[in-house]
Amino acid sequence: MSNKNLEMEKTFSVERNIIDCFEYTTNFSTIWEWDQTISSSQKISEGKVDVGTKFLVNLKFGFQTIPMEYEIMEYDFPNLAILKGESKHFTAVDTIKMTKIDENQTQINWHATIEFSGLMSKFLPLMKNKIIENGFTTIDNLKIALQDNYSSSPTSNLLDRLILPKIWKFSKYGFNNAKDTWHPNSASITGKHIVITGATSGIGLATAIEMAQKGAHLTLVVRNKVKGEALKKELIEKTGNKNINIEYCDLAIISEVKSLTKKMIEQKKNIDVLINNAGALFNERQITSEGIEQSFALLLLSPFIFTERLIPIFSLNCRVINISSGGMYSQKLDLKNLNNISNPYNGSIAYANCKRGLVILTELWAKEYNSKNYTFNSMHPGWADTPGVVTALPVFYKITKHILRTPEEGADTINWLASSTEAGKLNGQFFLDRTIQTTHLFSKTKESEAARQELKNKLSEYLE
Repeated sequence: MSNKNLEMEKTFSVERNIIDCFEYTTNFSTIWEWDQTISSSQKISEGKVDVGTKFLVNLKFGFQTIPMEYEIMEYDFPNLAILKGESKHFTAVDTIKMTKIDENQTQINWHATIEFSGLMSKFLPLMKNKIIENGFTTIDNLKIALQDNYSSSPTSNLLDRLILPKIWKFSKYGFNNAKDTWHPNSASITGKHIVITGATSGIGLATAIEMAQKGAHLTLVVRNKVKGEALKKELIEKTGNKNINIEYCDLAIISEVKSLTKKMIEQKKNIDVLINNAGALFNERQITSEGIEQSFALLLLSPFIFTERLIPIFSLNCRVINISSGGMYSQKLDLKNLNNISNPYNGSIAYANCKRGLVILTELWAKEYNSKNYTFNSMHPGWADTPGVVTALPVFYKITKHILRTPEEGADTINWLASSTEAGKLNGQFFLDRTIQTTHLFSKTKESEAARQELKNKLSEYLE
């Protein structure tokens, strides 16, 4: 072996089926989860993971990062993958071999060859031992990730109940700080039926892309047929997943919501994950054709009816994820103004009231259906750069645009709640960045138990 080269190899076994192991290990978009030398990674080519798939990996190097592009050179599913990575300092070839021991046990052999160039090759004798040590630690971390046996998510600390620390966590800096504490998520959702509302842009689109890439069967509820057709085409091209079903419904029109749920029940396709994501902030009061104020109809009444009517086709261990907002922290549930008829109308308050109500519903559902092993959790995505923010909150966007999260960062906790084994152990919680959050920053926003039940009763009047 040349003094410019470094070679490492390790073999281990894990209690996991070979398909799960192969899919997770060879998809380098998630390598940052278990390789401590990598700060971020993403798939940069379209289509399903196969020969020719490319990944951009950013390596930690002191106070800077070194970009490295990996490409899959060989892909014999689920037994062999060879990936070649290139940067300006070195080239790496990773050969991953997997052998099925039995239905629930897999042997993995990882062989890596690294060829250094330029100044890096001259410093190799000094760095060799540390590189090898990091390499073996990385493989040990992969084994832990594949075992997928983590305790439940941490709870936010006392500082998170203070306004400024809490708001700081809504930014992209909060996200980047939080991810250092996360466990890898190697759980498979291949073949799971996931229903997502509001998936044509922003956080909903980012969620749909991630779910499709992981092999889920998607039902996406959208309003606009042109956008729906474009969405399906985009998902297939980006991920290679053709199991994409589009259902058309104006979710602010309750009769359409009921018609759609009737159709879905008749199809008898059980739901593994339901994600109530559709939403918008309306700066002016708008009344639907059914005489219901649009914020109330879309943000609270619609997800309530959609969820309640679909429960008969929930699969065992079905997960429901309700998308709320940090804006709800400012609002106490206002039962007298659910339909936002009071003057003057304030779109932000109407939005926050509905999002507060949705979190309360999540907690009520979790308690009601706990014996059926369904889980109901809510989350908020932080401050994300989405078309909705640009349109509805132009001043806020102008002030905060440099610290906003990407839609993918905003969607991360949705994907984690939908797929991870860790999240499946949790019920009735409210999350930001995979961490359980308090639902109240002020005692004055807390509602009584009677008010919570009255909310459910008022919404139930619209069920039939």
